[in-house]
Amino acid sequence: MFARSTAFLFNFFMASKLDIANFALAEVAQIRITDLLEDNEPARLCNLHIDQAIREVLREGMWKSARSSAELAEIGTAPDFGWLKSFQLPNDYVRMVSFNDVDPDNVREELFELRGDQLFTDETSASIVYVRDLTIVDGDINAMGPLLTKACVLNLAVKLSWPLQQSRVLQEVLLSRYEQAIRKTKSADSREEFRPLVNRTSSSAWVSSRYTSTNG
Repeated sequence: MFARSTAFLFNFFMASKLDIANFALAEVAQIRITDLLEDNEPARLCNLHIDQAIREVLREGMWKSARSSAELAEIGTAPDFGWLKSFQLPNDYVRMVSFNDVDPDNVREELFELRGDQLFTDETSASIVYVRDLTIVDGDINAMGPLLTKACVLNLAVKLSWPLQQSRVLQEVLLSRYEQAIRKTKSADSREEFRPLVNRTSSSAWVSSRYTSTNG
């Protein structure tokens, strides 16, 4: 069994991409780099995988530290079929949290469909809360708290473990720790939710009338 790295003795708060890369390298091979653009294999591998590793973690949950909101702009051309309206998603969109103040997971009727960078719906407007891509602007990565940062470190370490160490055992150990970190982070994140979203699972008259009005 591999000994636990000293990487997590550091403070994850306000970690940069370079910090995340070095924490991940410490988990895998006790290597350190000074720049993601260094001309060596560890730096090249980190630069190749780090944004994807972070986006995968962001996709895993409705993380409060990565949330943003937007009133979507309607696209002039209506969808070819199936929906009445089309809207442009933000360029940093990763995952939906709420649509028109409704949790999409708690409805019977399908409210919208995502196709590429567009949202299709029968609603007349589209107001969303979403998880944003923190990798687009360098400083945005600092929005992540220590638990979310730790999950990103472990996900990157999983991706680095085989090319740097050719060890399936190490890869499996890191994957297990990553999955545990995601569960722990989701649990902590869920305890910080204060305002419940509107629940439209019921077949109330309000729901029926709303869908009648929007769907004809």
